[in-house]
Amino acid sequence: MFLKWISQLKLLDHNPDTNVLAKFPLSVRKILISEITQTLLTAHDPNLLSSTTHVKWVMEAIGQGFALPLEEMGITSNSKELYSQWLFEPNFRPAAIRDATGRPEEQEFWQTIFHHYSLLFQPRTPSSNTSSVSSTPTTPGFPTSINQTSSNLQRHIELCKGVLIVLTMAGRTLGPQFSEETWLVLLKVVLGITDCLLRELVISEGNPEKKTANIMADDLCEHLLRVLFELWLRSKIRRVEMWDIFKKCFNQWTHRQQSLLQWNATTLALTQRVVRLLYGRKEGADMVNISVGGYNVGLDLPTDFVYFAWYRMVYLINNPCTLPSTNFISALSGIGRIIESFQTIGQTNVQKTAQKDIESSFMSIPDGNTILNMFGSWLFQACSINRTDSGAKQGRAEAYGILCRIFCLPQRREKFLRNYVTQFYRALIEGLRTDSCLPVILMNTTSLFATELEGVRMIVPDFVVGIKMILPKLAPGFETDIPLDDLRLAAIRVTSTIMCLPNHFEKVSLRTNWNVGLHQNGDKLVNNNDPDEIVVNELIRVLYSEEDNRDGTNDKNSTEPFTTLKFYILELLLTSLKTERSSYNLRYILHLINVYVVEDVAFCPGLVGLVVKSIQEKVLTMNLPSDVTLYAFDVLKDFVGLYEYVQRDSKNCARELVLAFSRYIDMMLSGGYGGLSVTYHLVERAYDCMMRWILVGQWIVGDRDCHEAVIATISRGISINPNNEEDSSSHSNSANDKKKNRRDTAPNKLFAPRTKNTVTHSENTLHHNGQNRYGKKGEVAVKIAAEIAMAQFVNYLGNFPAWGDNIGPSRISTLFNDDLELAKKQLTDSREFDGISIPELVRYFLIDSRVLVGFVEMPKHLSWAACGDVRTPGSPESSDAYTTPTATETPTSPVSPGTPKASMPQSYLREQSNEEESGPSVIIVMRDSTGKYSWTSRMVYKSHQTDDDNDQKNSSSSMIDKDKYDKKLPSLRRAVTTSHKLQTYQDNNIRSNIPRIVSFNEYQIPKVDKIFEEGSDSWRAYNVVKKLTQRQKETEERLLEEKQRLKRSQQKYKAIPAGSNTNLTSPQAFRLFMSQMGLLSLENRNRLIPLQISEKLVNDLEKLDQLYERDCVSASVYYVRSGAEEYNHIINPPTISEDFEKFLNSLGWPVSINTHSGFKAKLSPVFCKTAPYFADRTVEVIFNVPYLIHAPSLDSPIESLSSIIKNITVDDLVCIAWIEDIASMHNIPQKIGQSIFIYIFVHPLQSTGLYWIKIVIPIITYQGITGGLGEKKGGKGRVSWSADTAKLAENPLSFGPLVDGMIVSRHTLGLLVRNTTISAHEVYKNLTETHNNRSYAMRRQFIEEMHHRYKSSLSISE
Repeated sequence: MFLKWISQLKLLDHNPDTNVLAKFPLSVRKILISEITQTLLTAHDPNLLSSTTHVKWVMEAIGQGFALPLEEMGITSNSKELYSQWLFEPNFRPAAIRDATGRPEEQEFWQTIFHHYSLLFQPRTPSSNTSSVSSTPTTPGFPTSINQTSSNLQRHIELCKGVLIVLTMAGRTLGPQFSEETWLVLLKVVLGITDCLLRELVISEGNPEKKTANIMADDLCEHLLRVLFELWLRSKIRRVEMWDIFKKCFNQWTHRQQSLLQWNATTLALTQRVVRLLYGRKEGADMVNISVGGYNVGLDLPTDFVYFAWYRMVYLINNPCTLPSTNFISALSGIGRIIESFQTIGQTNVQKTAQKDIESSFMSIPDGNTILNMFGSWLFQACSINRTDSGAKQGRAEAYGILCRIFCLPQRREKFLRNYVTQFYRALIEGLRTDSCLPVILMNTTSLFATELEGVRMIVPDFVVGIKMILPKLAPGFETDIPLDDLRLAAIRVTSTIMCLPNHFEKVSLRTNWNVGLHQNGDKLVNNNDPDEIVVNELIRVLYSEEDNRDGTNDKNSTEPFTTLKFYILELLLTSLKTERSSYNLRYILHLINVYVVEDVAFCPGLVGLVVKSIQEKVLTMNLPSDVTLYAFDVLKDFVGLYEYVQRDSKNCARELVLAFSRYIDMMLSGGYGGLSVTYHLVERAYDCMMRWILVGQWIVGDRDCHEAVIATISRGISINPNNEEDSSSHSNSANDKKKNRRDTAPNKLFAPRTKNTVTHSENTLHHNGQNRYGKKGEVAVKIAAEIAMAQFVNYLGNFPAWGDNIGPSRISTLFNDDLELAKKQLTDSREFDGISIPELVRYFLIDSRVLVGFVEMPKHLSWAACGDVRTPGSPESSDAYTTPTATETPTSPVSPGTPKASMPQSYLREQSNEEESGPSVIIVMRDSTGKYSWTSRMVYKSHQTDDDNDQKNSSSSMIDKDKYDKKLPSLRRAVTTSHKLQTYQDNNIRSNIPRIVSFNEYQIPKVDKIFEEGSDSWRAYNVVKKLTQRQKETEERLLEEKQRLKRSQQKYKAIPAGSNTNLTSPQAFRLFMSQMGLLSLENRNRLIPLQISEKLVNDLEKLDQLYERDCVSASVYYVRSGAEEYNHIINPPTISEDFEKFLNSLGWPVSINTHSGFKAKLSPVFCKTAPYFADRTVEVIFNVPYLIHAPSLDSPIESLSSIIKNITVDDLVCIAWIEDIASMHNIPQKIGQSIFIYIFVHPLQSTGLYWIKIVIPIITYQGITGGLGEKKGGKGRVSWSADTAKLAENPLSFGPLVDGMIVSRHTLGLLVRNTTISAHEVYKNLTETHNNRSYAMRRQFIEEMHHRYKSSLSISE
C-alpha cells in the first residue's frame, strides 16, 4: 500500500494482499483508524501486538489514515506521530517487532512504514459536499468554508514536511541498520513522491486536483529535493539502473529553479570532496558539505563512492541549453563553480601551504582538454544560442566567462586541442561584438594574451573592436549589469596586454573585414560638441598616417598591417584620459600611456610631444584628484628620459611644459585649491618635475623669457616665510630687529634703510637641535623644495656634470679631495712646528648656513711650502691630485673600466706653465645639499684696446700678449685689472654688464618719485638731492669727454702691468675672490661664518662627503626556472638563459666595483668584479646579481656564497625575478627568504620576444621571525614589513609604470623594469620615512647642524 505514482514509475509493485480497508466506507475507516491510533498512542503497551500478523493488520488500518481527505488531517496526524514513535523509540515498538530485531521482519516493518508515508503526498481536493457537517473528532459540528479549506491544505502541507523530516532522520539514525532492500524502498518512495509533485503539470481550469498539486509542489519542492539528495548519497547506492531512473526523473523537474540550485550545491560539495581526495589536505573539503537555502548537511562518504557519485551527479542533468532561460543560467553557474574548484587548486592560501603539496597539486591539476571533454560541447553550444530574452543572454554571457577562464589557465601537461581552440576563437569573434557578452569576456580575459595559446594574438583586432565599445565611452544603447568603473577597468587591463603587439607583429597583415563593428561604434564615440576629443583624434590620425606613408602602406589595394591598430589604441588611451572619472582608472590609464610611449616612441615621431601636451592639459584643468595629479607628474618625469625624441620631433615641448609648470606652481602658491596645507605635496612634485625638464638637454640656457619665469617661480617658493611658533627666549633678538626696522622706516626719513627680510634668520633656525620650528608643514615643505630647485638650477644648469646620449654620471660631485688632505697636513704641521707661522693654504667658510665654501690657495712662493711638501698643479707628478672631473661611464661598453678621473683642462695647464706671469689663483670647493663642486679661479690682467688701435696690435712691441692675458675663462672667474696707476680712460662702449633679475613682485615696488608726498619736506629735500646729482653727472661727463679728446691726440702706448704687491708670507687670493664676489661687503658679512680648521671639522667634512647627493637604490635580481627549486639552486643554477643575460645588460651598464666611484651598496671587489649600474641626475641604482658574485679567495675569510648574497641583499626593497615557470611564482618569496616588499616577476613568453609582468606585494615576510602587523623581527631589529606592505597592497598603482599583468616587448623591458624599481623604492620610502631622510635633505640638515656647531664670534678680519 503506497502512492500509485510510484508503481506507475515501475519503482515498486503493489501487493494484492494489502490495502484491505480501501473499499470500506469513509465513516468506517475514520472511526477505525481514529480508535486504533488513539489507543496505541495512549496505552504504550507493547504487548497489545504480540505477533507480526497482529502488527501487519494494525498497520493496514493505520496506513489508511494517510489517505484520508483534507478534512481529516487530525487523524492523519495521529498516524504520522504513531509511526514516528515506532521508528525512533524502540521501547514503544510492538513486542513482536522488538523480538524481530536483526531479522527480515524488522526490515519489512520499516519498509511498510515508508510505503504508508508515501500516501500522504497524494494531492487531494476538499469534499464536494460543502454543506455537510464534519463529524471528525477534530472538527465536530463546524461547516466547511473556503478559509477552512485553505487551512486544511496548509495543514496537509505541514504534515508532509513533518514526514520528510521523519524520513530524513530515519536515514540518519537507522540507516546503518537498513538492509540494501530497505534503502532501495526508502529511495524509491522518496523519488516517487518527489516526481509525483515536481514533474511538469499542465494545469487546467477544470481540474482542481492539479491546482492543489501545484500548490503543494511549490511549498514542498525545496524540502523534497533536499531530502532526496541527502538520502540518495547517504544510502551509498551504486545501482546504475537507480541512477538512470533518478536522472530521468530529475530532468522532468528542471523547469523548477530549485532543482538546479540543489544540483549545484550537491555537485559543488562532491567536487570539493573529490579535490581534497585527489590533491591533498590543503585543498577542498574533508566532508561532502551540502549547503543550500540556509540548510547545511555534512556527509562522510567512502572515497570510492565519492568518485562514483560525483561523476553520476555531474551528469545528472541533460544539456543546459534545453532548459528554460532562468534555469539555463543556474545550470551554467553550477558548471562554472565545478570548473573553478579545479582551477583554483594550489592558488589559495599559498603562503600557508607546504611546497611539496603545492607542486604535486600543480602537476596533477586537470588540464583544459579534460575540462572541455566534460563540458565543452555544452559551453560552446551555449555561446551560440540565439534566444533574445534576457535570461538567455545572461546564460550565454556566463558560458563565455567559463570558457575564457578555462583558456586563460596555463596548461601544465599538454596544449589545448586545435579543435577546441578553433571553436573558442570563433566564439570570441562573435562575442566581442555582442553587447551582452562583451563585458564578461573582458572581465575574464585579462591574462589571455599571456598564455601560450596557439594563434591567440591573431584575435587582437577583435579585442580592439570590443574595447572601443567600452572606451573611451560606452557605445550608444550599450547596457550592462557590471558596474561601469569595473567594466572600464577590465577594458583597460586587457589593453595593457595588447598595446605592444602591433609593433611586434608589424609584418603581419590583418584579416579581411577585421573591423566589422568598429567604425559604426567608434565614430559615435567622438562627441561632436567636444572639440578637444576631435583635436586629439585628428592629431593621432596625422601621426600614424605619416608613419603609414613612410612605410609605404598607403596602397588602397593592400591589406592593412598590424600597425594599423596603434592608431585606435593610442586614441582610446588619450581620449579615455579626458573622459574617465574614476581615480583608480585614471592612474591605470596613465601607467598604460607611459608604457605605450616607451614602446612606440622609436617608431612614431612626435608621439611624446602629443602625449605630454595631453597630460599637461589634463593636469592644468585642476579638476583631477591629487593622487592622479601626483602620478601624472611621475609620468612626465619618466618622459624626461625620452628627451632625445622630444628634441628631434617637438622642440617646443619642453619649453611649453616648463612654462605650464611655472603657471601651475604660481597658482598653487597663490593659495588656491585649499592652500599649501592641502596642496604642498603637489607643489613639491611639480618643482621636481619642472627641474628635470629644465636640466635635460640644457635647452633653457638661451631662452631668457623661460629663464626669468622659472627663476620667478622658484623665488616665490623660497620667499615663503612660514609662521614660526617662537618663544620669547630663543627669538628675542629677532623681535628687537623687527622693532628696530619699524623705527628705521619712519616716513619722515629721507633715505630709510631697506627693511631686511627675516627669511635668513628663519632658515638658520630650521632644524635647530634637531627640531623643526616651522609652524606650517606645507609651507616648510614648499620652501625646501624651492630651495632644492634653485640649488639644482644654479649648480647643474650648463655647468656640471657633462651629459650625452649614452653617458650617465656615476658621481655628480667632484672627485677633488685635496682640500681635506691639505687641511690635515696643515694641522699636522701646526703641531710639529709649534710657534712657527704656518701658511694657511686651506680655509673654510659657511654662507647662509647652506653652503660650505673651501678655498685652496695655489702656492706661488717657495716660502709657503717651507713647512711641508705642498704639491702644485704645475708639477707633472702632482697633476692628478687636482683634477676635478666628471666621472662618467657609458652603458654601451661591454665592461666599464670604472670611473676614471678626467684630465686637467689644457687651458689650465697653459695658464700655470709660466708662474712669473700668472696672477693669484685659488681652487674653490663648494659643498651644499646637492653635492660637492670645485673650480679653479685665478686673477688675470686684461688688455685694454679701443677700436682705433686694433690695426696696430701686431706692430706695437709694447702691447700685452693676448694669448697670455685675454683667455676665455669660466663664468665664475672674474677679471680684475691691477696697476700702479688708476686707469680712468674708459671707452663708452665698454661697460660692465651687470645682470638684472626681475623679481616676481617687481610691479609692487613703488618708484622713488612716488614715495614722497608732493609738497612735503621730504619731497623738497629729494628734489634738491636730485638736482645736485644731475649737476654732478653733467660735470663728470664733460671731464670724461675732455680726457678722451686728449687721449686721441697723444701717442698710444701700452704699459705692462706691474708685479704683484701681495703679502708673500700669507696667501691672500681667497680674499680677492671673496671681495670681488661681494662676500666681504658690510651688508653680506653677517651671512658669512669662518670655520676654524680642526680635526673635528675635517671629520665632519669627510662625513658630509660620504652622504649621497642622489637617492640610492639597490635591488636584487634572480633567475628562477621554477618555484620548486631550492634557494641554493636559485643562486647557483647550472645554466642561465641568454635572454636573461640580455635583460641584465638592459637594466644598466656594467661597472667595475674596484674602480667605481658611485653607489655600490654592499658590494665589494673581494667577491664581485662587475655589477649592473644606472644613474641619472636624481638617482643611482645598483643591481645585486648573485650570478656575478663569487666566493672570496682562499686567503680571505671563508664564507658561503649564500651567506654573502643574503648579506648584500639585506637592505633591498625590490626584487626582480626572471621566472620561467609562472605557475609556481608564489613560492619564490619564501624560497628567497628576503624582507622584500615588492617582487617584480618577468616571465618570458615562449619564442615571442614578449614578457608578462607580474607584481606581487607579499604581506608575510620570511626573514627572521614571521609575524603579524607591526611585529619586530628578531636578530636585526627591523620592523616587520607587513604593516607597510598592507598599505601598499591597497594602492598597487602608486608606483609604475609597469602594472600587474602587463605584457611588454624586449626592447623596452629593461628600461621599464628599472623605472618601476626606482618608483617602487621611492614610494615605499615615502610610506615609511619622512622627507628628512631623502639624500638632499640629509645633506642640508647636516650642514645646518655644522652651522650651529661651529658658529663663533670671529670676524672676517680676524
